[in-house]
Amino acid sequence: MKKKLLISFLFLCIFNIKVDALCYDDDLNEWADKAEIEFIDFNKNLINEKTGKPLRETMIYSYVLTTNIQREDIVMKANTSYGSNLEGIYIPGHKVYGIADYTPKDGVKYDITIYGSKDSACPNEVIKTFKYEVEKFNFYFKTEKCEKYPDAPLCKRFKNTDDITLEEFNQEMDEYIDSVEPHKKGNWFSSFLKFMVSYGVFILIPFIVIALLYMVKIGKIKKIERNK
Repeated sequence: MKKKLLISFLFLCIFNIKVDALCYDDDLNEWADKAEIEFIDFNKNLINEKTGKPLRETMIYSYVLTTNIQREDIVMKANTSYGSNLEGIYIPGHKVYGIADYTPKDGVKYDITIYGSKDSACPNEVIKTFKYEVEKFNFYFKTEKCEKYPDAPLCKRFKNTDDITLEEFNQEMDEYIDSVEPHKKGNWFSSFLKFMVSYGVFILIPFIVIALLYMVKIGKIKKIERNK
């Protein structure tokens, strides 16, 4: 009797194990093959197309993790290394759907899962998973050099620069600036031309006036000598 009960119990356990279903929809699978996570800086000054007001009045995020190919029949969820469970939302102004989050003090790692929505060809089924990391906030991001050269590798908003000294930062930035704008290094002729275009008229006019006065004075002296 006990043996029969044990077999029955095992039988029920086996058939109550939840197995993730597979999505056999070609369109969703093709999308999943091409899908990647895209990082978008949150722009609080964009206008919410639903309210006509700037996003800063209702939303205060740092960035959005979305997919590089948008579609409406998916759901994004994420578990974070700081212990939060996030779900994708529509971000007006940016007009994208994704995971919105704040600036990580010490960086954050995301385990992102994309499911088919209830109206999709594969409702509630896992379509694709991602691991994504946002590094610590880069405190060099607000420097004058980074504001002028935001595309420099050391000027990403989120980059761990704890092991880079200010001296090393300035040295690498100077090398980057020289590489993208070589004419700024040792090209005195270019600088001279720019100076003349900007200030040449202020130099030329006094020179012409002085020259004319000198010529008039010379002419008077020659006339006096001829009349002697």
